[in-house]
Amino acid sequence: MTKNTTSTANSNITRLSNLLFRKLHLISGSFVLIFFLAYSISTQAQTTAWDGTIADKIVNAGNGTGTEDSPIEIASPAELAHLAQQTNLGGKELTLTNGESIKDKSHFNGVYFKLTDDIDLGEQAWTPIGKDNSNAFQGVLDGNEKTISNLASISTTDYYYAGLFGKVENGSILNLQIEIASTGLHIQGVENVGSLAGYAVNSIITNCHVKGGNILTDSSTPIQLIAGGLIGQIEKSKIITCSNTVDLKAALSGASALSAGGIIGINAKSSITNCRFSGSVMAVDERESGTPNSYVGGITGASDLVAIGGSYGTSTISECTADVNISAGAYAGGIVGFFTEGTVEKCTVEGTISTNETGGQAGGIMGRNKWGGTITNCYNTASVTSFNTAGGIVGYEYTTSSFTISKCWSSGDITAPITGGIGGMVGFGTIEECYASGNITGNDPTGSYAGGIAAYAASETIKIVPRQQT
Repeated sequence: MTKNTTSTANSNITRLSNLLFRKLHLISGSFVLIFFLAYSISTQAQTTAWDGTIADKIVNAGNGTGTEDSPIEIASPAELAHLAQQTNLGGKELTLTNGESIKDKSHFNGVYFKLTDDIDLGEQAWTPIGKDNSNAFQGVLDGNEKTISNLASISTTDYYYAGLFGKVENGSILNLQIEIASTGLHIQGVENVGSLAGYAVNSIITNCHVKGGNILTDSSTPIQLIAGGLIGQIEKSKIITCSNTVDLKAALSGASALSAGGIIGINAKSSITNCRFSGSVMAVDERESGTPNSYVGGITGASDLVAIGGSYGTSTISECTADVNISAGAYAGGIVGFFTEGTVEKCTVEGTISTNETGGQAGGIMGRNKWGGTITNCYNTASVTSFNTAGGIVGYEYTTSSFTISKCWSSGDITAPITGGIGGMVGFGTIEECYASGNITGNDPTGSYAGGIAAYAASETIKIVPRQQT
């Protein structure tokens, strides 16, 4: 009796073990199957490099109608190229796969688009969206945190604008990542150059970022060259929370003026807020002779400078940071090279800044101020070198208009024939509550001006300069 009971128990245990083994085998097989299915899906979802073809319609998988709550969805480089093609034809009709279309919306004014996938341009020649004044893009593109990569070449017969977009007017671009090809983005003979756009007017650009290879641009045109890491030129626009980590080199051999900036080449009547740049900006004048005429800044090269295309106005640069290696001819600043009038506030700079022309003016925050304004709560640690005038905050501020430098601090080493810890040559304004702690060196053996706060001041008020807090 005991022997039979034991045998039965052993048999039951064996059957139970076999059953458990089969179930575990099925479960493990399911996991393997799930793994391969996931791998297959992820492989299929990989971005395919663009071959240069242009779609004849947009799939628009979400059946968007083009409103803010129902944007038209763009999922491939060929579809994005279709948007460029139709915009450049006047933007009056856009065909969708379901048979519907967007009509009677000139330049797609007020039409909303959204990327649903990363887009690889495959280093193909790209025609800008909104290539000229007659066909500016006037819609809204939400990048949806997607990346447009391998931007390497711009194809345009228009000599005014070059970038992913040519001209943006009354439009908006947001939440977009751009990655320059490792071989770099090289643009020749175009006046307004930027990775995102050549020119933006009455527009808002928010949360757009650039990384990757270098940007090289040059011009032999007799007019001007304006280059920005993000946008060439902006007017009456807002740039908010944007960044660039791409080196920029702009060279001219015939243009009358050159302006280059890590974010913007030149701004007019605009605001630039909470933007970051890390990299080098170099402006090269290749002519054998000529007056110093290049303007370079870590954030913007020139602000409201009529001489090179901007219309007079006031602008604001706020809460921006720059880690720079800057080389310019006439004017160089860690934030802005040439500033007409307005406000620069809560900005910080580190790195190196220099001018290479005999009349050059350089500053840790601002190279030159023309007609007044305010620099406040700014901090510079960059070393600044110039062949003429340099300052830890502003190189040259000599205007009969009201100008105030307040609550600023510079710890960078400043070197020039006329050199000051806060301002180089200053006049008819106020320096208050500022502090400088770097080495101040006047390097002209025939005679220099050097000062801990200012080197040369005329009718300037300097007051309440506290010692460094410990």
